[in-house]
Amino acid sequence: ALERLSQGRSAERGAELFRTANCATCHRLGGMGNAFGPDLSQLDSQVTPREILEAIIEPSKTINKDFLTHTYLLESGKAVAGLPLAESEGVLTVIENPLAGTQPIHLQRAEIEAETTSSVSMMPKGLLDNLHLEDVLDLVALIVARGDRSSPLFSHDPAHGQDHHAQGKEGILE
Repeated sequence: ALERLSQGRSAERGAELFRTANCATCHRLGGMGNAFGPDLSQLDSQVTPREILEAIIEPSKTINKDFLTHTYLLESGKAVAGLPLAESEGVLTVIENPLAGTQPIHLQRAEIEAETTSSVSMMPKGLLDNLHLEDVLDLVALIVARGDRSSPLFSHDPAHGQDHHAQGKEGILE
């Protein structure tokens, strides 16, 4: 199915899905979204469409070290798991669950007894489960284009993409 990326994808639909599939909650792309996760506009040019799709389907397969989930055991006995955002003057700022819209919390470095990292991504599996194949291809095309809506991957025909819901996701990695 990935060979169909070059068949006039819809940048508008890809951008809509980037927002509604919760990608924008953690990632930036083409001026949209937040910077809790990697900025997808800045992906290495060597990353293939297949690797992008696999990273969405299996987010824990490969995690950039800068985006590992950390668990902090505090002196109080409380455990806090999240993504460290910043540290300044002994205060660590951590986001526990960006998808839930939680606000970052501040931990005193002196109150942290232990810190570990997890091999499980904060990015949940199943983000594509409710999307049709054509929708997934539009979303992947937008990421492949690094958010550039003028990319040759996209059809500039406004009528394109009106019948995206006729097909399932079978064989998407084929």
